[in-house]
Amino acid sequence: MKKILVVEDEELLSEIFATALKKCGFDLSVANNAAQALEYLAQTQPDLMLLDMKLPDASGLSVLQRTREKYPKLPVIICTAFDQAKLEQTIGINALIHTASDYLVKPVKLQDLTAKVKDILVTK
Repeated sequence: MKKILVVEDEELLSEIFATALKKCGFDLSVANNAAQALEYLAQTQPDLMLLDMKLPDASGLSVLQRTREKYPKLPVIICTAFDQAKLEQTIGINALIHTASDYLVKPVKLQDLTAKVKDILVTK
């Protein structure tokens, strides 16, 4: 069973994502902040990480950068409230494209989430 780490500080949203992905047959773990995510990654390598960009204790980008140091090929889907234009203005879409597998803009449609995850994990 493929393991997915959901890193999302909004508890209700993380539960919704986890429930949708569990229904697809994935094994889920949830981290509600950067520290929890990095602690999990220090112990276990998931098959995919869904990563919120705005966490209470660090930016998702810093988590992504630290993740890349340990797991350079780990598929990461960024989940952000920014649309593509806002991403380009704030953290740079080119940097995200080269370090993340894909991204979703909130509010996330669950069918889009599950389709992207399945696409990445099937081709991995």
